[in-house]
Amino acid sequence: MVDQPRSRQRFEANSRTDETLLVNRMLQSAKAKPWDGSRQIGWLLRTEGWRAGLSRVFRLWQREGSTAAVKKRKRRRLSSTVNGGHRRRAEAPNDVWCWDFVFDGTVSGSQLEWLSVVDEYTRMCLAL
Repeated sequence: MVDQPRSRQRFEANSRTDETLLVNRMLQSAKAKPWDGSRQIGWLLRTEGWRAGLSRVFRLWQREGSTAAVKKRKRRRLSSTVNGGHRRRAEAPNDVWCWDFVFDGTVSGSQLEWLSVVDEYTRMCLAL
């Protein structure tokens, strides 16, 4: 029909008998070491003597819906100064200003640069 050999149409994959044991051991290892991903768990299984290649472990890892735990980023410490501008929020107009240098170029090749001052509460440009 589509130039396939008949042997290909009759092929049935053999399921491995140790797959449920491997998945159980993999989940135990993942529970013991939640920061490890599929590669580390696969390496651990191979050192224990399991016949588990990287692609097989990854396929079973995805089938079980396992994921490695994500580490939270450490929050930076707030400064103790009252007027610390890098963490202070604007509560009224003219309370907190931010400034930035802006650079641009013209068609003729000369460079433009200016300082912009913006009120953080109203988001209005106070000066250029």
